[in-house]
Amino acid sequence: MLYTSRTVKASSRSDRTRQAIIEAAGRLWMERGLHGVGLEEVASAAGVTRRTVYLHFGSKAALLLAYVYDSESRAGLPGLVAAMTAAKTPAEIFDVLGQIQVQYVPQVFPSMRVVHAARASEPAAAEVWDDRMRGRRTVFRAVATRLSEMGRLDPALSIDDAVGLIWVLTSPHMYEYLVVDGGWSLDRYRGHVVRLLSRALLVSGPIS
Repeated sequence: MLYTSRTVKASSRSDRTRQAIIEAAGRLWMERGLHGVGLEEVASAAGVTRRTVYLHFGSKAALLLAYVYDSESRAGLPGLVAAMTAAKTPAEIFDVLGQIQVQYVPQVFPSMRVVHAARASEPAAAEVWDDRMRGRRTVFRAVATRLSEMGRLDPALSIDDAVGLIWVLTSPHMYEYLVVDGGWSLDRYRGHVVRLLSRALLVSGPIS
C-alpha cells in the first residue's frame, strides 16, 4: 500500500484523537468512578463529539479496556513480561515478579481499584476485569510451566496449583493490604513476595 503524507497526517490525527479520548476518560473515571461518567461527558472533556468516541471505541467497555491497556503500557508491563519470559533461572523469574510488584502495580493500582469496585454493577467494568484476570493467568501459567521445565517446580504441585499460588502471592489485594493500608515500604514488600514465591513453588535449595 502506498502511504502519502496526507495519509500519514490523517493517521497521526486519528491516533492523537484516540489518545485524547483515553486520557480524558481516565481522568474522569479516576475522579468520579465509572458509574457517574457517560461517554458524552468523556467526549466533551476530550473536545470531540460522542459520535467520534463511538467511531474509535464502539462501547464503554472497549474504551475502558483501551485505557487499562494504555496504563499497563505506560507502567512498563510489556517489557517486564518479556524479561520474565526470557529469564533463564528461577531467581531471574522471581526478580522480575518482584519488580512488577513495585514498579508496575503502584502505577496501575488506582485504576485497578476503580474497575474492581465497579465490576458488580457495571458490565463494562466486569468485562474488563475478567479480561485482565485472564491475562494474568496466562502469564502465570507460562511462569509455572517454565519452572517445571527447569526441573525446579515442587513436584507436589501441579501447574494449576502453581498458577494459583502465584496468583494469590502477587495479588493487587496483597499490595493494598500491606503497602497501601499497612504502610510497608516497597522494598520490604518486594523482598517478602520473592521469598514467599520461592518457598511456595520450588523444590528445596537455592533459587538461583
